[in-house]
Amino acid sequence: MNKSKSVLKREALQQEQVNSGHFLELMDRLHVVICILEDHIKGHSVTEKEPEIGNLIEMAQEKLSEAYCLVGKAENASLLLISRKSNAKRVKHKPEQKRPHEKNVKS
Repeated sequence: MNKSKSVLKREALQQEQVNSGHFLELMDRLHVVICILEDHIKGHSVTEKEPEIGNLIEMAQEKLSEAYCLVGKAENASLLLISRKSNAKRVKHKPEQKRPHEKNVKS
């Protein structure tokens, strides 16, 4: 049985590790959609003459803006977590080593 391209793509995305570049990429795509709504949809004659449509477009733009902010917060949290993990790996305390000429002295 052959899997559809969309199913294969979904499975590949589920296995992919999220990195900081993914956050920036999503923020960019959200910004593009928000700008398209602003530049090409909100000013359209139908949108301006039909308040119900205009309100829905406005709500969509607000929700996309909220998503943009959430992605930014998630990116900051992710970067902080990555930074802590990498610092924890770097800062491994080595046990004190005695120099060959030092003797064990008990206090």
